[in-house]
Amino acid sequence: MKACVLVSHFRAKAEMRRHAELKDKPVVIVDRSKARPLVVDRFPEVSEVTAGMTLEDAVSRRNNVILLDSDEAYYRKVFEETIDSLSHVCDRIEVADLGCVYLELDGFERLYGGENNLLDALIHSIPDDLNPHIGVAQGKFPAYVAARAAGGQAFFKAPGDVRGFLTNSPIDRLPVERSYIERLGGFGLHTIGDVALLSVGELQAQLGPQGKYIWELCNGIDNRHVVPIKQTETLTEQMSLPYWAVTSDAFFAALDSLSKRVFAKPEMSGKLIGRAEVDCSIHNGISWKKTVALKEPARSYERLIYVLRSNISTLDLSGIPNEVFLTVSDFTDDYGRQGEFFDGDLKRRRKRQDLHVTDHRIRAKMGNSPALQHVVEIHPHHPVPELRAFLSPIDPNIPASMKSVREPVPIEVKTNNSRKPVALYLEGRIRKWMEIVKVLDLWSVILWWLSGPIERRYFHLELKNAQLITIFCDQRTGRWFRQNY
Repeated sequence: MKACVLVSHFRAKAEMRRHAELKDKPVVIVDRSKARPLVVDRFPEVSEVTAGMTLEDAVSRRNNVILLDSDEAYYRKVFEETIDSLSHVCDRIEVADLGCVYLELDGFERLYGGENNLLDALIHSIPDDLNPHIGVAQGKFPAYVAARAAGGQAFFKAPGDVRGFLTNSPIDRLPVERSYIERLGGFGLHTIGDVALLSVGELQAQLGPQGKYIWELCNGIDNRHVVPIKQTETLTEQMSLPYWAVTSDAFFAALDSLSKRVFAKPEMSGKLIGRAEVDCSIHNGISWKKTVALKEPARSYERLIYVLRSNISTLDLSGIPNEVFLTVSDFTDDYGRQGEFFDGDLKRRRKRQDLHVTDHRIRAKMGNSPALQHVVEIHPHHPVPELRAFLSPIDPNIPASMKSVREPVPIEVKTNNSRKPVALYLEGRIRKWMEIVKVLDLWSVILWWLSGPIERRYFHLELKNAQLITIFCDQRTGRWFRQNY
């Protein structure tokens, strides 16, 4: 017995998940990667638009539509999460298309105390917002048609008379290229039943070898097996980026840290990496994924970093990155290497291990926060000092995010009627108010395009004790800070 798990309008439902405010809006999802932008999905409010239409045709049929660019990397991620949930119930899964998988159920019904209990477990393994339907039949194609026929039911089982069940289904249900569907329609054949009335010879004469396959499907004959997904061992590391990490330098610095984390894992001891995937989610934008197959498997994080940087050197972030994921796979055992390289790697590894031991000892005395950290320069001439570099823990096993080197410190300031500082309260060994004798310089910094916009007015001051200090007022909150350099 086979099942088809179908989530219709998968792209639309995935977009509703992250854009709840658009749920009841006339939204059309468009793929602009081709010469002519095409509609790939739409929200329920735009029933007159169908997938495959050109953007011009879709806009002409419905005014005031909201256009979303297709985010295939995000859809694949949601789909992979769905498949992972299903695999906890039944691990014999074949992916047919985005939002559609086939499962081999034989044997699993006994584990769940019956077929209905198994189907309930499958339905409940998928988030409710995807509203899945399950079709059950002896063959994959009848199971797919049953899933499409489920309607308001969670699952539907095809009757024993499969040929009769398929009769009234439209021919575009057939899992064949669009050109065959159009040719059948050109012959005046619009339903599965219309095609089933022909002989296999008549179909082969018009469609060639594919004609027999179509004839069998239309007559309820589908002996195709479910080909399970090949399980691949993978390892994933993730890092969140702060709002100010808007440069490719910050992105690559995060990628470097993730590469170090991967090779620091105990399970990576004695293994080489043959494949790497970089997945980046963009703030209020489209996420993207880059897959790199290494011609020579990487045995060190330095080699992995070099290959990744070489393959993503022309990166255009097109937005502010939120998170970076690095997934490695295709592992092979490291049986041997040339002595000179081994010696060099061994020395570097021992040096890193010594630093990690020192870091652990300091953390044991001072608390569990990272003690030793790398200073990674991002933008040495950035107008905002704390955005010029960030700290990364020297121990790659610590799952820390980026942290700025020069975070501003809140400070109490007295101002005159013109909102200019006249005195400030100094913290430290001697805590007291200190008079400002001269404003040496003042300037403003406005970075309105960041997800956390910056608008500051800076003052470089000379205090009564001859000390020089720089402070700024956050124009959005009215709070004062001391700027560290």
